[in-house]
Amino acid sequence: MPQATLAAAMVDEGHEKWSQSTVWSIEKGTRPLRFSEAESLAFILKTSVDEFSMDTDRQTIRFLLGDVSSRASDLGFAAVKLEAARERTRRYLDSVGKSFDELPEALLENGPYKQWFEMSVPEIAAAALEPDGGKVGFRYEPGTPDTTYL
Repeated sequence: MPQATLAAAMVDEGHEKWSQSTVWSIEKGTRPLRFSEAESLAFILKTSVDEFSMDTDRQTIRFLLGDVSSRASDLGFAAVKLEAARERTRRYLDSVGKSFDELPEALLENGPYKQWFEMSVPEIAAAALEPDGGKVGFRYEPGTPDTTYL
């Protein structure tokens, strides 16, 4: 959450003097956080006051688990969007009386459109995890922070 947004939410909770610089000072450790402020922050951030006093290892684990959860949600959302795009494509092709097999090669030459259309979501996910990028053009390399697109 941006500092300015958090500060505005704190003002809405009755902490009139909060600003972006207040958030920055607390994050930097140059301004103490009062207990009543911690309660409001916990409410805004949908967490507990205890979270603010967790040791670093516990905070890191919580952050990493949150990242896993967020990525899983992204994957689920992407799967829903993929299926919606496929359905729109199917309906349009049906409306013009065409199928993928009838489309000119020139139309399909700039991408693996047919495979994206035909592969299931689990097949796409499995192919993305193949060491050479598999059929989908992604490469996951253990030990790296993110995925690269081939």
